[in-house]
Amino acid sequence: SKMADTEADRDVPDEVTRLTPKQKLAIRKSWSLVRPTAKQMQQNGVDLFLVFFTAHPDYQNLFKKLKGLSMDELKTSGKMRAHATLVMSNLSSVLDNLDDGDCLVDLLQKIGADHQPRHVTPEHFENLTIVLMKFLEDKLGSHFDDFTKNSWTSAFKVVNQVIKEANLEKRKK
Repeated sequence: SKMADTEADRDVPDEVTRLTPKQKLAIRKSWSLVRPTAKQMQQNGVDLFLVFFTAHPDYQNLFKKLKGLSMDELKTSGKMRAHATLVMSNLSSVLDNLDDGDCLVDLLQKIGADHQPRHVTPEHFENLTIVLMKFLEDKLGSHFDDFTKNSWTSAFKVVNQVIKEANLEKRKK
């Protein structure tokens, strides 16, 4: 029966992300809690960067417009809000396209290549994903269960791999 097929399909990973439909659903559900409204998403983006810069103070210097600002200044900075908004919407675009491998890879390659001239390395991205995992755990509490956490971890492996390849590709040019 059709019903039995769909049940089985839920655990079949796709070729690009290696994620199952069930994992993608867990990721999307948890992400939707982080972006209930545009304003809330922006604030979460700012909070994420405050945590990121606290964990890696030297990274702040990579951002020309944010260089030298104190934590208090960052909290109220329009430039911080702008970058946080972009990052959160980029991340949303990536997560919205987990089912469209070609589009997903293209989005990630663009993100990787765009950051290369700014001396943002694959290692920076990996450290951002580590901070983001911790951030999701803190924000979502019980909604961030083991299955959801493992799904995000798997997704970030692919994300970081594609970004790394795009970054290296751009360096050769």
